[in-house]
Amino acid sequence: IAMIWDASSSRVLHTLRHGNAGRTLFEVQVFPQEDRVVTLGSDLNGIIFSVPSATLWSTVSGKALQRFGLPGAGQHRVVRVFPHGDRLLTGVSDDLEDFAVIWHVLDGAALHRLRQPGDPIRALGLSSCGAKVVTLGAGVAFIWNAAAGFLEHEIGAQVWAPAGLMVSWGAATVTASSIGRRDLLVWDGRSGNLSRSVAVQDRVASLAQLPDGLLLVAREDARVVVCDPSSGAELRKLDAAKGLGRPSRLAVSADGEVVAACSGEVEEDRRAAVWDIASGRLLHAFGGAAVSAPAGPLQAL
Repeated sequence: IAMIWDASSSRVLHTLRHGNAGRTLFEVQVFPQEDRVVTLGSDLNGIIFSVPSATLWSTVSGKALQRFGLPGAGQHRVVRVFPHGDRLLTGVSDDLEDFAVIWHVLDGAALHRLRQPGDPIRALGLSSCGAKVVTLGAGVAFIWNAAAGFLEHEIGAQVWAPAGLMVSWGAATVTASSIGRRDLLVWDGRSGNLSRSVAVQDRVASLAQLPDGLLLVAREDARVVVCDPSSGAELRKLDAAKGLGRPSRLAVSADGEVVAACSGEVEEDRRAAVWDIASGRLLHAFGGAAVSAPAGPLQAL
C-alpha cells in the first residue's frame, strides 16, 4: 500500500492499494501538479508469474483513475514523472536485458525503450525541463535524448551504490554520489566529462534537489542539511528528528518548501520526519509499522 498524508497534521488522508492480493509495491511518485500520484508494482498472475503494472490515483479522492500493464519480462522498479505530467519513465532490470521505458500517460503506450548496455539500472534521473534522461548502471551513466530516445553520452560515473542522481540541464550538469561517500561527483552533461568532485562534511546517505538548485543531503548520522552543490558547503542544518535513523529516502514538495525523509530496514524501526526547509524546523516525526517501507520513497505533498 501507499499512503497520502496531510503534511500539516501528519493525518492519513488516503490509503492506496496497488494491484491484487499478490501485489508488490516498488515505488510512488507525485505528479508536478500534485493532483495525481502513480504507484509502480506488480500483480500476481496465477500462482507463479508477476506482471508489472502502474496505477494513477487522484490525490483529492484517493480513487484509482487509470491502470495499465507494463509489458516485458523485467520488473519495473523505478518510476519518474515528466515535468508536464504527460509521460512516465520506468526502469527495468532482469537477467535478460536492462532498459528504461518512456510511457504516454493517457493511453499507457510505450514511446521509447532506452537499452542500457551491459549494466543493471540502479538509478534514473530527469532534467527539470524533461529534455534529458539519465540512467545509472554499475559505475557507468548514460545520457539520453528524451524526445527521440537516442543515446547522447556515456559517462564513467564511479558511482556503485547510488544515494541519488540529479540532472540540472540549465547548468548542463549531472550530480550523483554513492552511499557512504564523502563527496558529490559532478559531470558536464554535454561532453560527458567529470567536471569536479565536491567534498561534503559527512558520509552521504541520500540526496534530493531543491527547485533553486541547492541540494538536500541526508547524512549517515541521520542529519539532513542544505548544501551548495558547487562548493559542498553546508548552508543550514534541519532540526534533528528523534529516533530517525540513516535516511534512505528524501522527497521534496513541488513548491520546494517541505521535505520528508524515511528510515529503517525493519518494520518496527521505520521512522519518518517532515521539515520546513527555509527555517529548518521539524514539523512532524512519526514512525513504527504504519510508515511505508523505505523500498519506496516517501513523498511530501
